[in-house]
Amino acid sequence: MSDNVVLSKHFDSLASAIQRCLSAGYAPTAYIPAGHESVIDNVASTVDGGMWYEVEGDIPVLKMHYGDYDFVVNLTIPREITFLIDLHADLNNDSYYDSHGNTWSVQKGSASHIALDLVKPFNSTASDADLEVFYFSDGQYLTHEELITLGNKDFAISFWHRSAMNTDEAQTTFTHFYNLAGEEVISVFENLTRSGDTGMSAHGINFAGTTYTFPAVQASVGEIAVHVEFDYSCSTNELKLFYNGTLVSTINANLSATTTATQIVGKPESNTSYDFMLGEFQLYNGLTLHSTDFTPTYTPYSMS
Repeated sequence: MSDNVVLSKHFDSLASAIQRCLSAGYAPTAYIPAGHESVIDNVASTVDGGMWYEVEGDIPVLKMHYGDYDFVVNLTIPREITFLIDLHADLNNDSYYDSHGNTWSVQKGSASHIALDLVKPFNSTASDADLEVFYFSDGQYLTHEELITLGNKDFAISFWHRSAMNTDEAQTTFTHFYNLAGEEVISVFENLTRSGDTGMSAHGINFAGTTYTFPAVQASVGEIAVHVEFDYSCSTNELKLFYNGTLVSTINANLSATTTATQIVGKPESNTSYDFMLGEFQLYNGLTLHSTDFTPTYTPYSMS
């Protein structure tokens, strides 16, 4: 193809784009208005320099053809944009805080307040500062109301917890997400089993009517908190569980978009879980935090 023909096609493409822009009510400018995908074709170009987009998951990916290659503009989402929930216990003020400004309503059950405590994380030493946690008993929980859609894109859920049990089998459900109709559509749980002095811990997540349970690992012993993290990759349909930063297993899970309206952390009246401690509940939406082993961190308790 001669240079003149290529140049002519470029001008044709440019004129077509300008015409679409004008038809949509925009004056010619140096930028493409956000949210108006009609400005760029979504049909792959065969012309050098041609540009188009393809929707992968729910994210438009910009691409350009030149020579024998298609060039892809990779999108990196800043973590602060995807960081939706960061809930902490606050012993100094006998309350809580959420570093992302979320407001939570507190249900105290039959007690005058939700108990707060300090506990050692699994990877701490005697000299390390403790982790602040909620101690949830019957009817005690925190509620956050926001439309949050999980699935059909990456996400990560992580928290520290310590569960207690006085039988050989127990299930603890740490969080419940409800849709606009008040139906529970997402929850995160742990199954504890005990044989003699050995305890086994199997974590899982209920998502849109399907339960994904990961292989059991030997539960950490003693009065310490353990760290749990779920990472979902939409591009690979992989759901990973990390226990104390170690990858337990990867499960194939094609999680469709599921909208939640109410997020609960704790132990509502209908929950049959045993009392448990929980700290630093975090939710990222649009980003996986880890794909390989890592060292969990936490905010050490300070008297100030």
